[in-house]
Amino acid sequence: MKNSFVIKSFQNGINLKLNADVPFEQLLQDIAAKFNESRNFFGSASVALSLEGRNLSQEEEVSIIDAINENSDLSIICIVGKDDVQNNNFIKALQTLQSKLPSND
Repeated sequence: MKNSFVIKSFQNGINLKLNADVPFEQLLQDIAAKFNESRNFFGSASVALSLEGRNLSQEEEVSIIDAINENSDLSIICIVGKDDVQNNNFIKALQTLQSKLPSND
């Protein structure tokens, strides 16, 4: 699992740097296991997700989101990419959404 992917955080989101040499099914299993074991660390939040390192089909992206959702208390709001303008719009939308949601405090 150590070489399958790396998790990095950014404002209001997480980035998965995916190893292109790992078979997708193995990658998916590793993502599920890591988010399951880190459930308490990540807590409950709505976040944007960025995926780097390999070309993914829409079905593969959905599978990754499902693996994260099923194995953590995170809610993936959107997938962001390399387009900074679009990403900033997604981040603003996420912040607006979060400000309108009731607080869990």
